[in-house]
Amino acid sequence: DAFDRDNSAFHLAEQGNGVLLYANKSSDATVSSWCLSKATLNASGSVPADGRVTSIGSGAFSGCAGITSFDFAGARSLHVIGDAAFFDSGLAGGIVISGNVFSIGDGAFTSCQALESVHIEGSRMDELGMAVFSGCSSLARVTFGAACAITAEAFADCPNLVSVSLPASLEDLWTGAFNRCPSLASVTVRGPVPPRLGFYWGSPFSFGEGLPEGFRVVLA
Repeated sequence: DAFDRDNSAFHLAEQGNGVLLYANKSSDATVSSWCLSKATLNASGSVPADGRVTSIGSGAFSGCAGITSFDFAGARSLHVIGDAAFFDSGLAGGIVISGNVFSIGDGAFTSCQALESVHIEGSRMDELGMAVFSGCSSLARVTFGAACAITAEAFADCPNLVSVSLPASLEDLWTGAFNRCPSLASVTVRGPVPPRLGFYWGSPFSFGEGLPEGFRVVLA
C-alpha cells in the first residue's frame, strides 16, 4: 500500500537487532488500522502481537533471516498478510494463523525453510495466494479451519510435506497446488461436497506432478 507522508501516521519499534515500521493511512494515530509495513533486514527474534495491526505489508519481512516467529494467533485484528510478506524469512517451527485473517497474498511464506507446520484457524479465509507456501523445505503438515480457494503452486516444492487436510468450506482447488511434493501420501478433503477443480486452458487438472506412487485423495 502507498502512504501519503503528510496525511499518515508512522511509528517505529525496536525488533531485536533491527526496527519495525508501522504505518497508518489516517493521521490520527489513535485509529486502530495500522499496517506493519516493513522490517529492516537485521530485525530478529519473535515479533509480538499488536492489537492495532490489521495488515502486514507486501515484503514486510522478506529476507529477514533473524525473524524466527510471529504471534499470528494473538494478532486478533489482523486481516491481510501481503504478497511475499515473509518470503525467505527465518520463521521456524509451527504457525497458527488467526481466524480473522481473510487474505494471504502470493508468495507470502515462500522459501521459509525452517517452517514445519501450518494451521489456518479461521472462518473468514477467502483465498491463499499463488505459491503461498512453496519451497518450504521443512514443512510437513498443513491443516485448515476454513478456506474458500487454494491457488496453483500453493504448496509446491515442499519435499517433506506428508499430509494436508482441506476444509469443508473449500470451494476451489487449482491445478498443481502440490507440485513436486514427493513425500505427500494423501490429501484429505472434508465435507459432503468436494471443491471445484480449477485448471488452465489446454491442461488437465492435476493435484501435482512429482507426487509419490500411491498418492491418494481421501474424502472424509
